[in-house]
Amino acid sequence: MFHFKLLLIVLLFSFSFAHAQTQNDSITRKYLICKSTGLNIYSKIFTEGKRLLAVSKDGKKCRGHLKIINDTVFSLTNSLNLKCDTFNINQIRKLKNPNLVFTGLGLLSIPYGISAAYGGYTLLGLGILGDVIGTMLIFSGSVISLFGPLLINGPRINFNYYNLKIYQSKGFKLKKKHLKYLYPNN
Repeated sequence: MFHFKLLLIVLLFSFSFAHAQTQNDSITRKYLICKSTGLNIYSKIFTEGKRLLAVSKDGKKCRGHLKIINDTVFSLTNSLNLKCDTFNINQIRKLKNPNLVFTGLGLLSIPYGISAAYGGYTLLGLGILGDVIGTMLIFSGSVISLFGPLLINGPRINFNYYNLKIYQSKGFKLKKKHLKYLYPNN
């Protein structure tokens, strides 16, 4: 009898959850689309709330969460200092997508590269095998520590090959496969 009641409660919650999901299909979602000028496979879709780093043509720089205001304007709100900057999509010079993985790898690679280079420097005096391994560690450690700051801000979106567009969808989540129907190549 207990199992029957438990099964009834689970089914009741699952039906109410499924009903709540069908009601959310009328939500209007806003996206910032970086559409590639060539093939659609290189396009990127950013939803509201995504962390971005934007630099305008006049040098204004802001890192924060994306909020779309209208068809041509979006804002980035920094959660640390609550600074909010608005950008027009025609005035953007550089856009980066920093995420936690790239930032963590960038921050960890700097001390790891420095310690590997220092370990290679200490191995230089141990004979032929120590010289070879020490030289390889110095070279690889310096390369790793130099590429660390490049990873912190995330991959850069080059606007020689991308166009920015703002799109609103109602009832479905936008995916890359939808872009070839929404914005066909010219």
